[in-house]
Amino acid sequence: MKTILTVLSLVIFSSITFAGPGSGHSHGPAKVISKDEAIQLAQSYVSQLSNAKKLDASWRTSVKAERVEEFTLKGTKVWRVTLNNPSVSNSSQSQIYTFISKAGEAIGVSFEADPKQKTHTHGGGKPHSH
Repeated sequence: MKTILTVLSLVIFSSITFAGPGSGHSHGPAKVISKDEAIQLAQSYVSQLSNAKKLDASWRTSVKAERVEEFTLKGTKVWRVTLNNPSVSNSSQSQIYTFISKAGEAIGVSFEADPKQKTHTHGGGKPHSH
């Protein structure tokens, strides 16, 4: 349970700011990373979280990418990379969703496919989301 709360606290998404034309700072269109690059970044990000003891140590090596798809997060298109860890015995924590900006920056992770549906409890009850 503590791991879930720790990871969910990492899902505090910061605002994504783009310096575009008219803002006085433009470098032209930003390069959009490929799905393969998004997978590599997601695996690296999860490994970093594992090294920082925010996720179980098995997330460093036992991770398999299951799916990469475009997802809208706070009105911005991002890559949602679903990673699976068969070494984790708790099925609710064996799959993690990483959110990578199209420019290639890690935004956050969640055990929930849609981070707006955060898992929580009421007075120590069973974890659930609304």
